[in-house]
Amino acid sequence: MTPEERKYIYTLLAAVILVDQRIRTVEIETFIELILGFQTALRDPNAQSKDQISGWFHKNRETVIKLLNAPDRNGRLAALFNKLDGFVFKTHLLAAMESIAVSDKELHESEVDIMQMAADYWNLPIPHPV
Repeated sequence: MTPEERKYIYTLLAAVILVDQRIRTVEIETFIELILGFQTALRDPNAQSKDQISGWFHKNRETVIKLLNAPDRNGRLAALFNKLDGFVFKTHLLAAMESIAVSDKELHESEVDIMQMAADYWNLPIPHPV
């Protein structure tokens, strides 16, 4: 995973946590576990620890909230999807978004909207949340 991919993946997955304006511990734990899984699957030589991933989330939370509250939010999200267009595990990334969205046992329309935008942009089927 390149440093740029890392930033974009973390930002996209964090957006799923933050878009409903509720931060649940289980969502952050799921975020961390999914990123650890991506790092393993990609045999990332610069893999980050749980503490580093958690630290990234807490350090960048306000930046991601600003992205989600921006008047041109959809354009900013589209730019993020575009930057990840060459990422080979986009289907898994979309599934990770779903896993975070349902981890708190509450699926919100705003979470589905982000997943649908990503699926449409990448021309992939949207996961079917439980």
